[in-house]
Amino acid sequence: MTTTRTVDDPPPVAGVPEPATWALLILGFATVGAALRRRTVAA
Repeated sequence: MTTTRTVDDPPPVAGVPEPATWALLILGFATVGAALRRRTVAA
């Protein structure tokens, strides 16, 4: 079995990110926001 791909035939990609991706993104922004808020209060 052989599979050939050309430059004009890109692999399929999902149009919408997975829910876990959104959760990690939101969690990351919340963590950065909390760290910045904590830093400015302590300074």
